[in-house]
Amino acid sequence: MISNTSEVYKRIRKKKKIPIITINHSFSHNARYNQIYDCNVVVSVCEKMSRTLQKENPHLKHEVIHNGVNFKKYEGIIPNNRDVDKNVLLTGRINKFNMIKHPTDWIEWCFNVKLPNKMVHEYIGGGSYVSRANQVIKKNKRNRTSNKVRILGEIKDFKQKIAIIKSWDLFLYEINTHEGVSMSLLEALACGVPAICSNHYGNKEIMEDGINGYVFKDRKHAQKILAELCMNKDKLKQLKKTTKEHFINKLDAKFMAGKYINLIDKIYRKHMEKYNKKNES
Repeated sequence: MISNTSEVYKRIRKKKKIPIITINHSFSHNARYNQIYDCNVVVSVCEKMSRTLQKENPHLKHEVIHNGVNFKKYEGIIPNNRDVDKNVLLTGRINKFNMIKHPTDWIEWCFNVKLPNKMVHEYIGGGSYVSRANQVIKKNKRNRTSNKVRILGEIKDFKQKIAIIKSWDLFLYEINTHEGVSMSLLEALACGVPAICSNHYGNKEIMEDGINGYVFKDRKHAQKILAELCMNKDKLKQLKKTTKEHFINKLDAKFMAGKYINLIDKIYRKHMEKYNKKNES
């Protein structure tokens, strides 16, 4: 998003005369961050990002290829055996505590949302707002709300993190603005954990309601979805099954890798055609 590519690209053009693909991973409304030096194609990881970059760089070609993770990397990890009441709805999310990823009143809402069953919400991640989050948790513990929120901190051990994710009933995710498809969302879906996420690009671009989770318009809508899944455990069980199937069939990294290979092949062929015509003349 803020990389200065102009000098690098100039050197490549001057010395090698080779095609250049720019891949953009970070969404921003700021026009200053969306200026891209001349290249053959710009790849964005979500539709909203691509449309924003097209406005600032209309002379360039644009493609959308979502992020991806490899299902096989997650397949063999066994879920944690959690000591949780079967009537408890166990949810979780992963990201840093900051002004973009972490709505300030999110934990407050998780404590106080009214559902047929008690909800436990686990939060994996660090960041500058952790202390604020802990203060909210302390306050709500004093108020003795029925729900619970646990901050698990940063977990760097991959297998340990995935074992926790796989123990969740749902991946419950709200952010403050649009982003490229979240890697933590992809990890949850790869684990067969359905996602309930806010109506933001690009996360909603990979969601299919009733197949791998649900997209909510607002928190009242989120509450309705959670309540329905609390009341219908069979529906939740089926949703976990279709989430896993949907990921394998549509979202696995091999599909995104295939799109990159096809794009590179297409650009390279065009480049070689121009090169050969120039040499012939």
